[in-house]
Amino acid sequence: MTKAMYIGLSPDYKYPGTFEKWFENNTRYASNHGACLISRAIGKEFNADYIDDFSNISELNRQYDVCFIALATHIHAYRDISYYVDVIEKLDMKVVAFSLGVEDYIGGMGEDYSLHPSVIRFLEVVSSKSKLIGVRGHYTASLLYRAGFSNVLAIGCPTVYSNQKPSLKINKTPEFESPLCVYQSSMAEHLPHLLKDPLILGQDFQDQVTFTNELDDDKTLKSAWDSYYDRVDPNRAVRHCIEERGTFPDTFETWDSIIGQHDFVYGPRLHANVAALLKGIPAVMFARDLRVREIAEFYDLPYITYDEAKKLSVQEIYQKVDFERFSETYEMRYQNFLYFLRQNEVEHSFEGDQESDFSVNGYDERITRYLSAQGLNKVGQTNLTHYKWKSRLARVSRILTQGRS
Repeated sequence: MTKAMYIGLSPDYKYPGTFEKWFENNTRYASNHGACLISRAIGKEFNADYIDDFSNISELNRQYDVCFIALATHIHAYRDISYYVDVIEKLDMKVVAFSLGVEDYIGGMGEDYSLHPSVIRFLEVVSSKSKLIGVRGHYTASLLYRAGFSNVLAIGCPTVYSNQKPSLKINKTPEFESPLCVYQSSMAEHLPHLLKDPLILGQDFQDQVTFTNELDDDKTLKSAWDSYYDRVDPNRAVRHCIEERGTFPDTFETWDSIIGQHDFVYGPRLHANVAALLKGIPAVMFARDLRVREIAEFYDLPYITYDEAKKLSVQEIYQKVDFERFSETYEMRYQNFLYFLRQNEVEHSFEGDQESDFSVNGYDERITRYLSAQGLNKVGQTNLTHYKWKSRLARVSRILTQGRS
């Protein structure tokens, strides 16, 4: 029997206590309960052990046959994942990557794009240790094709398959009784009217500093987010909603349990919405960027843009969505995920493997034609001496300096 390990994002929420420590190597910290869902899905699906101690690589090579990598929006211009590349280069086993997506807040595929040198190196090493690389959707696949990687397959996110069953039905009733807003800070600026009545669920360390006083000693983080809310919420209406009905869970289990106590979930948090769907709860994603839209379109999930949401009430959002197409598309994507595992010769315990060939639907054909027709530029490595990189470091340096004062 194959023995599996996985590395990357932690299965437990872990913010190191200061923004400075987090910024030094943020990939090591699952400072977002949604990121924990990625790790936990991989651990569950392959009975894999989470490993974060790489002091004895030879012992890992002796104990394990395959290594899965729990990453997220790491197809990124500036995110350095050298720490993990250094590890997988030394592993004498199969290495499988399949949760990769485009970076947060990318606007569209027409933007100039580059990949951090460590991401390029990561893709090269994984390609040498397994047949195919799995990505969340066609936008991410297009970026990697343009970067010279042809061994890429759009298979979605492994979290969506973590029930390990070939079908997933959503139980939408005519009315809801207990809505839940899965909050992200951009809602304070753009969608405050959708925060007035429901429970508001925080998810990451940026919410933790706003919803609780647990990070008050993190002067850098607190100063940055106090300034943000002073700008977008000058009358404190949103902060009052958070004080009255906001909650930030200490553990992943509590976060997941809260989601399961509601009958309608909505908001910008990708994996909070996925956690609801896994329980059969209707969930509507707010696509504030290409990262969320890629997943929603890939699975035929109902989603709305911020511009659309500005004109709608929670009731109107609920009434306009249905999940029939999602349930149909899920069944095809599930079989494609199992195809990916077979191609990489990965043992699994998923139910209902039809051992079918890889399938495509009308959306796949349309988006492939669209991306092919765009004449998009080749994707290269980020030049770390380029002014954009220097500018980004300068902005972070200013935040750190302000936080210490």
